[in-house]
Amino acid sequence: TLLSTAIAIAIGTIQCVESAKRAGDFYPTHETMFVDGIGTLIATFFGSILSMTAYIGQPAMKKMSAKQAYSLINGFSYLPLCFLGVSSVLISVIAVVAINSVVIFIGLVICSDTLAITPQQH
Repeated sequence: TLLSTAIAIAIGTIQCVESAKRAGDFYPTHETMFVDGIGTLIATFFGSILSMTAYIGQPAMKKMSAKQAYSLINGFSYLPLCFLGVSSVLISVIAVVAINSVVIFIGLVICSDTLAITPQQH
């Protein structure tokens, strides 16, 4: 599972960099992947089993004129939801099938958007 997770995170980071290019922001792919790796290493010291990756919604956040504080506010708003057990209550109330269909739809939209902006090589 380590190799498949690493490949998925690498592809996700490349998608994020390409998506940012579409919005007019150019970030080096190798630096972005390096920072993702450092973030993952730091997270493992705190017991996380998940890998870090760049945030895919960068063009949408740029359209809303969001800055760094938006990410902090987003993180701090999820913090009490997770620490106080609200997320487990929501998961028990909302059907998993409904959540899965929304996640699949968002994933397909993100992938189609990335494929639309990536220049064809062949």
